[in-house]
Amino acid sequence: RRLNIQLPEQVEKISDHLPEIISFVRTLEEKGYAYQSEGSVYFDTEQFYARGGVDSFKVPKAGEGERDAYKDEKKCPQDFALWKKAKEGEPYWTSVWGKGRPGWHTECATLISKYFPEGLALHSGGEDLLFPHHENELKQLIAFTSNPHPVEQFVHFGTLLINGKKMSKSEGNYLTVEEVLGEMSADELRMLFLLFPYQAPLDYTKELQEDAKNMYGKFRTFLDNVQVYLETAHFDPLTVEELTLKGTFLNLQDSIRNKLLEENLDFPSVFRIFKTFFTQFYKLKEGRTFNYFFLSQIHTVVLNFLQTYGFTLEKE
Repeated sequence: RRLNIQLPEQVEKISDHLPEIISFVRTLEEKGYAYQSEGSVYFDTEQFYARGGVDSFKVPKAGEGERDAYKDEKKCPQDFALWKKAKEGEPYWTSVWGKGRPGWHTECATLISKYFPEGLALHSGGEDLLFPHHENELKQLIAFTSNPHPVEQFVHFGTLLINGKKMSKSEGNYLTVEEVLGEMSADELRMLFLLFPYQAPLDYTKELQEDAKNMYGKFRTFLDNVQVYLETAHFDPLTVEELTLKGTFLNLQDSIRNKLLEENLDFPSVFRIFKTFFTQFYKLKEGRTFNYFFLSQIHTVVLNFLQTYGFTLEKE
């Protein structure tokens, strides 16, 4: 909530869906896409390919797949667990195959098939989930639903680094939300993440913190200044200079739409466009008053942009 992130409308627990998961795996068995081995159940990738299935993201190399400890249980190295036999001391659930637990990919595939039977318009996750997790998830969904495109679009986010190293709790290389918000505001943190393409790795450093604070400060200062300029604005027709600036502002709005909708949510370029406009605006403003309605339009567009993408603009 402190980060102004909307809560999900619905939250489901895997542990509440064990009957559905077991039924999902049984269906794959009945369709010939799965087989039992040593108390576990594996997805049969050779059957998947034989029936016209293809890899969505990556063609696995020989030897890739489950850990080598399980290679003797599988028909093919690329086969993956749908249900895993429980080891001594592990949590388990009782099933028709004995005590065990669901495969990670199967948990997600089952919930997608239950709550989104027509498929997902958008599916996301970190780039490290692309293979094998999302790849294997898709194979199961295609086999289960007979829908060759159960997900219309994937969005994979770049890895978050802390001072050049992958964030890892086990290695102590991580920061808590409380720690970060002790150094910058929630709006500044949001700006930090938007300064990089979502699909690229992001290295969280003190320097990047300062860059985000500076960029966010430019927007706050601009909005505050326009509010002041409105107090002395005129109501005469736009001057030649104002008409020129208005043309630039209209082009800015078109450019922003293109960067976001046509160029894969290119927020870094959007902020550069705004920064250039702010410079042009201040240069033309020197010694002049601006038309009230023109200033109001500029203020509204900039403010709406920030609010649309989650900035609260609250005073810290």
